Amino acid sequence: MLELDLTSPLFPPKDSSKLNGVVTHLSSRPLPAVTVVAEGGSIIVPEEVAEAVAQVVAAMADGLAVVVLPVHQALTTQRAAGLLGLKRRDMLDLLDAGEIPHHQDGRHRRIALHDLLTFAAKRRGKQYEAIDDMVEIGYESGQHTLCITPDVA
Repeated sequence: MLELDLTSPLFPPKDSSKLNGVVTHLSSRPLPAVTVVAEGGSIIVPEEVAEAVAQVVAAMADGLAVVVLPVHQALTTQRAAGLLGLKRRDMLDLLDAGEIPHHQDGRHRRIALHDLLTFAAKRRGKQYEAIDDMVEIGYESGQHTLCITPDVA
């Protein structure tokens, strides 16, 4: 049985252009059947698995490393902070303030990946709202101007 390595990222190939054909094929709708061929046979994977494969391949084609984790994976505060681009101390402050649900595992706090992603999505929404508000205030006050730079040939 395949053992999941939930800590190491999957890095894209050095020449990620090799993935472009796969991305094109997997981005068509309805999603085409994906067949996994291994020594000893082949199997057509369920549509949900094919969708996950499509997302992983698309990210790798963009040159991104990918980590695959179960949604209910419990993360350390250090790992959760890293996923949000925060310092561990800032993550602890968010937990203390009740911003992100967590549980104690002995002396250590653990955060479910699902809860972390929910928090990140809400925070991103608030950031976009704040940017929209600032732009609107700029337009209303006449302070906002559009800068157009000429193309330099």
